[in-house]
Amino acid sequence: MRIRGKERLVLPMAVGHLVPFLLLWLMMAGASTNGPTVANETLMLAIGLFVNLLVGAVASVVTLLLHNHKVRTHNAAETADAEARNLHNQRVYDSEKELVDEINTLVGEFTDTYLGNFPAAYLRPGVVDYMWQLVTNHRASTLQEAINVYEADARQQQLADQQRAILDRQNQILAQQQYANTVLVTNMIMNH
Repeated sequence: MRIRGKERLVLPMAVGHLVPFLLLWLMMAGASTNGPTVANETLMLAIGLFVNLLVGAVASVVTLLLHNHKVRTHNAAETADAEARNLHNQRVYDSEKELVDEINTLVGEFTDTYLGNFPAAYLRPGVVDYMWQLVTNHRASTLQEAINVYEADARQQQLADQQRAILDRQNQILAQQQYANTVLVTNMIMNH
């Protein structure tokens, strides 16, 4: 039991043995008039209760010591686990810091290389790669030509996507009409 921050010994078995001592005291008070035989029996009973109290106290002390040892062992294991986790977390933090520094370096190089020379509206990875391919494939020789070809190709792709969506919708409508025709023909056959 913790009292004011310090561990105090509590003997639950010893406290439980106080009840027999109280009974013994009551018996001694009542037995003083019965003679020497009752006094001897009372003395033997008192010795037995005292021995029982000592056994209970020793058992409580041993239990407390075992419990405290188990708690110290558990706390040591938890401390070792916490230190291992902290070491692992520090390694992860260090590697993360290296990656963040590398990313910041690459961002700085990218900014220095492209930001002043390239329109900000087209500074997206897919767009820059596409324009680079236009130059590599000789479809454009200047930045302005690359932007114009990119815009034209983007419009053409947008129109193709819209046409594909229209065709998909028409196919869906056609399938619904075919189903409705099948149901209509089936109903007509069944009604005649």
